[in-house]
Amino acid sequence: MLYITQQKTGSKIAIPLNLSLNVFSMSIVDVINKIPKEGKSILNISAISLRNNFSKYLPEIENKPTFHEIRSLSARLYEEEKGAEFANKLLGHKSMAMTSKYLDNRNNEYLEL
Repeated sequence: MLYITQQKTGSKIAIPLNLSLNVFSMSIVDVINKIPKEGKSILNISAISLRNNFSKYLPEIENKPTFHEIRSLSARLYEEEKGAEFANKLLGHKSMAMTSKYLDNRNNEYLEL
């Protein structure tokens, strides 16, 4: 399990390391194993440290997504596969109203013809 205490709300969640999405061929443990350790523990990191190092591990592209953009995308993908209640628990929100903000694509998706 990956144990997370969310700084903003104090919510505590335990995420199974084998959690994955059908759209990707990797689980959480696969992702963790790809992070260069550089002699540092990945355990007990602060939100500031996570934010400061987040883009360092993204591919070198011109317009890197922000942490919140990726969080919103992951919430929408988990909602599609596992439902809105699962996405709410994963995000650690106290209410579905806040999760709904993350699930709103803000009309950013292409209209399929």
